[in-house]
Amino acid sequence: MPEADVYEDFSQSAPSLSSYVDLGDSSNEEKSVYAESAGSVEDNQNLNDSNPYCCNDKQIFDVCDPPTDYKVFPFDSMESLLPHQWVSSFVIDPLIFEMIRIHNVGNAILFIPSYSFKYADILFYIIRYLYERDASKKSIILTAINLDNNHFVTGVILIPSKQIIILDSIKTEAIHRHKIFKLLFDIARITNILSSVTTRIEDYSFLLSTDCGTQSNSFDCGIYTLLNCLSIIRGIPYVKDFESDKMRRWITYIAHNVNMSNNGEKNKKIDRFLLDEYRNKFYDSVAAEKRASTATIDVTVCETESITINAH
Repeated sequence: MPEADVYEDFSQSAPSLSSYVDLGDSSNEEKSVYAESAGSVEDNQNLNDSNPYCCNDKQIFDVCDPPTDYKVFPFDSMESLLPHQWVSSFVIDPLIFEMIRIHNVGNAILFIPSYSFKYADILFYIIRYLYERDASKKSIILTAINLDNNHFVTGVILIPSKQIIILDSIKTEAIHRHKIFKLLFDIARITNILSSVTTRIEDYSFLLSTDCGTQSNSFDCGIYTLLNCLSIIRGIPYVKDFESDKMRRWITYIAHNVNMSNNGEKNKKIDRFLLDEYRNKFYDSVAAEKRASTATIDVTVCETESITINAH
């Protein structure tokens, strides 16, 4: 995807206006990560009766102390939720899909999973993914981007307000952030092409969040990505401080109660001829931008809370 100059400006408030690594394969022999009991979630009588978060409902995503009286059955990359482990994309992606489904915000929010950015022909894949999921009808596009195989960041595109935001739990080097901003802008460009809207880089605000949570270790970036996405889906403040092991137990409990095979749903299919047409329009848009000498991304480092569906 095309190059663009990038500049960063630090301020205190927002303007008004890849590849991935799986650190382990799940074992069908492993019975439990955190807790074992005679009961399971299929048998409610064996659950702690005082625990209100045992049903497949949006309440399950309330941050709380997870119950201890339940048995964990294996799911893909479950062991990456053990303490001090780097959380796998096979945990992050389906959980965010489930957040969107359970909170019933799929008409407004589209999630692009982390594996999308590992394809050799990423432009071909992203055009197809956005078209088949009606991206042009959404208000927010969320992404989980695995940076250089060892760090997750959250990318947010607010379509109506033309804001592109990065939520990063560590201070990533500027060169890597710039690459992500360019990628997110190209996703916005493709979304506009699908709805026959002209894209002008000067119409967009590029924001690096200063008020999202900051990790104090080298392994919790995936947890922050999940919490950032949950905050946006719910329209609530970012979760900035938490106990790592407790949060991992909570996520393990959630994963045991939701559909961890959720990979998103397609609304329609695109044929190769239409895909090629959109790809040509993408390159035409990039070429026009270069001729106009406007290929500059100006980054503002600022607060971005709170992101809500209705506000954008």
